[in-house]
Amino acid sequence: KYMHDLSLISIENNVPIIVINTIRTVDNKEKENLEKAISPFTHVQIHLSTNGNNYSGELLSINKKTHFSYLITKQGVIEQS
Repeated sequence: KYMHDLSLISIENNVPIIVINTIRTVDNKEKENLEKAISPFTHVQIHLSTNGNNYSGELLSINKKTHFSYLITKQGVIEQS
């Protein structure tokens, strides 16, 4: 019901809503918490990861993957060129 209500707010007000979902590793496979509740409402997924001081991301939309690097600064998250 909560995700449905958020979807209606997004559609009615023409604003994107970002929902953060925790990912955990089970038997060397990534598993989203609340995956079944959130996935039907998901239009785009952004998977962020770190390896030491290297930050990388993957934007997943319908039939398309885009990889990018980013930095975390005092101003916030910025794409690394």
